[in-house]
Amino acid sequence: MKITVYFSASEAKPGVVSKSTVVYGDVLRFGTTVATFLYHGAAGVSVHPDPGAAKKAFAKLKRGEGLLAGERDGEKIPGFHLSGSPLESSRDKIKGRTICFSSPDAAGFLKATQGAEKVFLGGIVNLGSVYESALRSGKDIVVIAAGYEGKPTLPDSVFAGMVADFLQNTVASHPIELAESAKKAVADAKAWQGRLIDLMRGSDEGKMLARVGCEKDVDFAAKLSRLSSAPVLQDGIFVRDLPPKFTPRAPGEGVPPAPRKGKPIKVQVPLFPKNPEHPTPGQLSKAAALTAKAASNVKTAPATPLVVPEAGKKKGGKNGGKKLPLFSKKTVAPLQLKAQVHHGHGAQAATDALKAALSKLDAKAAKATALAAKKSAAAARLLSKTQAAEAKSQPPKTVKPAPKGAPVKGAKPAPAPSKAKPVKAKPAARKK
Repeated sequence: MKITVYFSASEAKPGVVSKSTVVYGDVLRFGTTVATFLYHGAAGVSVHPDPGAAKKAFAKLKRGEGLLAGERDGEKIPGFHLSGSPLESSRDKIKGRTICFSSPDAAGFLKATQGAEKVFLGGIVNLGSVYESALRSGKDIVVIAAGYEGKPTLPDSVFAGMVADFLQNTVASHPIELAESAKKAVADAKAWQGRLIDLMRGSDEGKMLARVGCEKDVDFAAKLSRLSSAPVLQDGIFVRDLPPKFTPRAPGEGVPPAPRKGKPIKVQVPLFPKNPEHPTPGQLSKAAALTAKAASNVKTAPATPLVVPEAGKKKGGKNGGKKLPLFSKKTVAPLQLKAQVHHGHGAQAATDALKAALSKLDAKAAKATALAAKKSAAAARLLSKTQAAEAKSQPPKTVKPAPKGAPVKGAKPAPAPSKAKPVKAKPAARKK
């Protein structure tokens, strides 16, 4: 896809235009006004270079179906319903009606776009919609800047550069090539980026509109992508270009046909994979037979069949009707032994597995006992520390001295002195 820019309507080459999609840019204010009419719901806009042609087209319409709009030097043509100002347009006035629009810019437009297959009209206000519609065409694009009084103008050139810049930055299925004129226009657009209002007010057309009191029209024309309408020329009348509607496919539409039926191919897939850790039922039966044969030849093999007790159920005999825990020597060991027997490792391997399981259980029990001892010792130490702290925190008891002669509490009273009778001395015996 090649993008070419012409900086005025008089520069357009008919040979290039006839083979391409044309984007005609007239910012102040032919393109802006037509885009506003269609945005507000106009059925169509026919453009005419002189007021007489516009009146003839209006006379062909039924009563209430159309409106006359036109301007000369920025002022409304006498007898017309609307001027060329986009701010006079409203949905209540023009919805569903055909606008017969007379503008001095229409002559250059009709001459420059003659022979083109598809023509879009736009300005800064509908730049996004024009870009999308032109990109959908899939052909080479020619951007024509309208100019003013046959000379290039900076606002229209900046519009052309913005369109070319948008297109070159698009990721499309086909490469996009810029002509030298398009590159120059892109450079002009980037130089005025973010200063569009200053650009419009400083141009010759902007100054002319300001003299007739249309400063608001100039500011409105500088609003980027304000309107979602892209005028496209169809049978001499501008209509609003709409994106293609999504149409859901009918059931079965676009689906590739099913392959023809041939002879069925029988594929046998084993239900269980050949994995020693996950044996099939057949392998289990063979392993059980081999294990039974090996157990009969080994003296250490258990004579009684293995019965796996279920956890939580009562069982008589040695257990005395007590509930068995979920993991214990009496529950884990038979399970280990049964698993070894089913995997076909023999009675000796089952016995080894049983011993290993029992040793693991003993180790766990020893660890649990040691942990309980540690916890009890820590609790005793904590209790002693607490008691010592409480003893220190209590103040010492002071004992008042008892008065003299007062009885001491808790002391036994002294026994009263006994009144003993005097003992008379016996007289010594006389010698014979």
